[in-house]
Amino acid sequence: MFEHVFDVGDIIVVDGFRGTVKEIGIRTTQIEDAGGDVKVVNNSDIRTLVNMTSQLSLAISEVDIEYGESLERVELVIRDNLESIGNNVPDIVEGPFYLGVAKLGSSGVTLRFTAKCPEMQKFQVERDMNRQLKLMFDKNDINIPFTQVVVHEPTVFAKGTAEANKAAGKFVDEQREQTRGLGSDENLN
Repeated sequence: MFEHVFDVGDIIVVDGFRGTVKEIGIRTTQIEDAGGDVKVVNNSDIRTLVNMTSQLSLAISEVDIEYGESLERVELVIRDNLESIGNNVPDIVEGPFYLGVAKLGSSGVTLRFTAKCPEMQKFQVERDMNRQLKLMFDKNDINIPFTQVVVHEPTVFAKGTAEANKAAGKFVDEQREQTRGLGSDENLN
C-alpha cells in the first residue's frame, strides 16, 4: 500500500478476484468487479496482486474460417484490411496484429488476432475487433463455419449369389492348398 503499487481507479486481480479499486483505507481495500460485487480485502492479507492498468492490456479475438477456404487468400484479405480494422476501433493503441492459425478445430480453422489497449477498454476492443473481422469476412465472401449435423446412411451391400459364394469358396480352398506351410503360425516364430 505504501509503495503505491495500485491506486483508486486501477484494475487489479487479488486472489483471483478482478475489479476496480474503489477505496484504499488504512486497514482494508475495496475492489468492485464488473458485476458490481465488492470485495473487501485486509491490506495485511494482500500478498500478491496483478495491476492490470500499469501497462497496456492484450485484447484477443479468435475467428474460425471453413476448412474449404484458401488460407493464403484469407491471409491476403487480412493483410489488406488490418490497418482499417485498427482505424475503426479507436481504443486500439497498438495493432491489431494477425498471429496466424491458433488451432485446427472440429469444424474450422481458428485464426488469432491481438491488439494492445487500455485495460478498461479490453473487452469492448475484443467485441469491436470481432465485429470488424465479421464485416471484413462478409465483404470478401469468407465463410465462418457453423456446427452441422451430418446424417450418415449406412451403405447397403450387395449379397453374393449362390454361384459367387461357391466360386469364392473354391478360390479360398485353392489358396489354402497352395500356401500350406507358408506363413503358418509355427513358421513365424
